[in-house]
Amino acid sequence: MYSFSVKTCFVCNFQRSAKIKESLLDGSAVKRPPPPPAVEYPLDGGRILAIDGQIREIVCEVLFEQDNEEKSVATLILDSIIQCPIDFRKTLAHNLVCVGGTTMLPGFKDRLMSELKNLLERPKYRQKLAFRNFKMHSPPSQPNYTAWLGGAILGSLEVLSYRSLSKEHYRETGRVPDWCMLDAEAQLAELAPKDKVPPQRMNIGSLTKTLLARRRESDVKREWSPRRKESSGLSDQSETPPTKQ
Repeated sequence: MYSFSVKTCFVCNFQRSAKIKESLLDGSAVKRPPPPPAVEYPLDGGRILAIDGQIREIVCEVLFEQDNEEKSVATLILDSIIQCPIDFRKTLAHNLVCVGGTTMLPGFKDRLMSELKNLLERPKYRQKLAFRNFKMHSPPSQPNYTAWLGGAILGSLEVLSYRSLSKEHYRETGRVPDWCMLDAEAQLAELAPKDKVPPQRMNIGSLTKTLLARRRESDVKREWSPRRKESSGLSDQSETPPTKQ
């Protein structure tokens, strides 16, 4: 689907889209701009799919046409920025990154930028957003697999071990840790079950030592798993991991 849409369809510019919408509302084909040429897309078995020019440019308008709730790709971006603290809004507007196969459609970024600037002139957004410019940055890879690349990088880092939540831990605590906390001791306190230590009597220092000791113990057991033991050539007499002196 990604290859088909990118090779055959495109996003028209803001001015052309306005003329098409005007002609559709008036029901007049005279005001409508001339359609682009049709294209042919090869299919399996030597078959050819002919795609009409009007379909090539109209199919992408659903991304920018506001529905009954007045939502589109551009409005979702602005609404998300409004939900953030006021001090971060300009920074977010200057650091937009488009990812996903749909963003590779010809003309998508230019149209999105025009839609964002046009929406900023409306009272709904003008009163809440002080900035008037946006900046888009290119992703570090092809947009259609940038999200996969980010997940692969995160999965290869040690940070994943304490930025992940197991089903057993969630069932025990019933909470999701706040991974945005910069204080390591406070983060470890967040991982502790509420019913084990009263909040008013919690000793952060002892709790930190306890949780770190549990993690080291689990790491030692993981290192002495049967698979690692066989690969290292150890005999069956060494069944238990060594204890630290």
